[in-house]
Amino acid sequence: CGALPQRELHLAMRAAQAVLNTSQSEGMCNSILEAFAIGTPVLARRNEGNAALVADGETGMLIDTPVELVDRVRLLLGDRGLRMKLAANAQQLIAREHSAEREAQQYSAILQGVLDAMEGS
Repeated sequence: CGALPQRELHLAMRAAQAVLNTSQSEGMCNSILEAFAIGTPVLARRNEGNAALVADGETGMLIDTPVELVDRVRLLLGDRGLRMKLAANAQQLIAREHSAEREAQQYSAILQGVLDAMEGS
């Protein structure tokens, strides 16, 4: 099988009804951020990293059990308005919190903090 090139992956994500993340443990999951940016709803296992990104019922859906996964998939597939709401909210989150400009500002602030700490040593 293997990995898809990024362009093909994004095309597949756009064509999907939802992106599913079932990782037991995550940091800041790039596939969730990519799905948010593309406008594809996200179903993700509840773990610390996913819960930090996905506001359940607002920017995506968090799941705890296999039964809940099935229920949430059925809900999402049967409700186009919900899919659109989750996708729009997630895209707004990306624009507000994870744009290239915002991330550059955050990295600059981190680097400045390191430089300031080094000067104070």
